[in-house]
Amino acid sequence: FACIIAGAVSLFWIDKTRVELATPTYLTGRLGLVVRSFADMQVFEKQLGDGLGPRDGGGLFHAVKGKDVFLIFVESYGRSAVDGPRYSDVTFPRLSAMQTQSEAAGLQAASGWVTSPTVGGLSWLAHGTLLSGLWVDSQARYDRLMISRQPSLNRLFLQAGWETVAIMPAITMAWPEADYFGYNQILSATGLEYRGKPFNWVTMPDQYTLSAFDRLALKPASLRGQNVMAEIALISSHAPWTPVPKLVAWDAVGDGSIFNGQATSGDPPSVVWANPDRVRSQYIQTIDYSLATLGDFMARQGKGAVYIILGDHQPASIITGPDASRAVPVHIITDDAQLLGRFQKEGFTGGMTPVNTTGERPMSELR
Repeated sequence: FACIIAGAVSLFWIDKTRVELATPTYLTGRLGLVVRSFADMQVFEKQLGDGLGPRDGGGLFHAVKGKDVFLIFVESYGRSAVDGPRYSDVTFPRLSAMQTQSEAAGLQAASGWVTSPTVGGLSWLAHGTLLSGLWVDSQARYDRLMISRQPSLNRLFLQAGWETVAIMPAITMAWPEADYFGYNQILSATGLEYRGKPFNWVTMPDQYTLSAFDRLALKPASLRGQNVMAEIALISSHAPWTPVPKLVAWDAVGDGSIFNGQATSGDPPSVVWANPDRVRSQYIQTIDYSLATLGDFMARQGKGAVYIILGDHQPASIITGPDASRAVPVHIITDDAQLLGRFQKEGFTGGMTPVNTTGERPMSELR
C-alpha cells in the first residue's frame, strides 16, 4: 500500500489496482509547504557551510577606524513612507530638515533603497539578514542562523576592537539569541532604566532610548577611550501608532517620567483603528517623530561617527496599500566624504532623500 501526493490527487495502489481519490486542498498545501521548507533549509545549510565574507574581524574596518558606528533600525519605516503619495508631503520636508541639521553639524549623507526580507512584522528577520549578510526570510532560517558559525557584523566589529552594544527597548523577556550576535553590553527595556509610562505596546519613546544610550553606553565608552558599534532599535513608529510622542528638551529627558503626560494622551487604539484614514495619519506622524528625534540626536553628537539609518520593513497593507514594494530607505551619514563616495559608486544618491531611480538591492547585500 503506497500513497503519492501529486497536485490535488492522491494515487493509491491496492493489489496492483490504481485508485484515485481527491486530496483535500489543506492537506496538499501543508505537505507542499513541508517539501518547500525542507528544500529551502537544504539551500540555507549550504550557504552557511560555504560561509560569507571574513570569518574574523581582526584587521577589518580601516575606513572607519577611530569612529563610532551606529546601526539604527527605525520600526516600519518603509519606502511607502518616503515616496507614497499619502505620506511624501510629511516625510520629504522632514528629510530635508534632517539634511540641513546634519550639514550644520559637519555631516553629509547618502541614501538608497534595500529590500527587506519581511513585511508588517518579524523585525528580527531584517536584523538577522543585514548582520549576517545572508537572506533570512523565515523563522526556520533565523533559528538555524542563531546556532551557526556565520559571524555577525557586530561580532566582527567586536573582534576588530570596538565595544559592541545592543539597544533594544522592545526586548522585555529573556533573549538567548543575543549570544549569536556578540555584544559587550545589552540594554533591553529594563536595562535602559525608563521610569515613565509606556505608550501602549511601545515601552518608551525614541528620544528616551537615544538619551539613555548616550548616558549608559556611549559616554562611558568614550571615557575609556573606546569606540562603539551599536545596534539600535527605535520603536515609537510601531503599531498601534497611538499616542504620538513629541520631542522635549534633551536635558529634561531624565528618567523618562517627563513623558507620562504624553503616554496617556490621545485616543486609544480602539478609536484610532476604527478609521483607516486615522490609522494612516497616526502612522506617518510617528515616522516623522522618529526621524525628527534622529535629526536632533545626530546634530547634538556631531562629527566622529558613522550612522546607518534604515527601516526594518514596510508596515502592513492598511498603510501601504496592496502590492507595495518591500523596500526600505537606508541613509548613511558621516563626516567622511570619501566613505560616502564609496556608497555613491554603488548607486546611493547624495543627501537624505533617495531618488525613485535608485535600484532596490537585497538587504543582505548591505553588509
